Amino acid sequence: MNNLKPFRIIMSKKKYHCPRCGETKIYEHDSTFDCFKCNLEFDKEDCDNYDDEDILSIEEKLAFHNGFQEEE
Repeated sequence: MNNLKPFRIIMSKKKYHCPRCGETKIYEHDSTFDCFKCNLEFDKEDCDNYDDEDILSIEEKLAFHNGFQEEE
């Protein structure tokens, strides 16, 4: 007897864009995407939760973090 329960896969496909330049030509990864125009990478979670002007690229976050590391 088969004990597997049926399941549903629910996929929501949000159309992401670059919060820096507005470009829609992006390369999507699982949790991030790259802008072909700016060559910056952004977290999808940030884009889901914040306005474009409040979003930092991953590169900007790392520079900010590394600045504090150098001060220590």
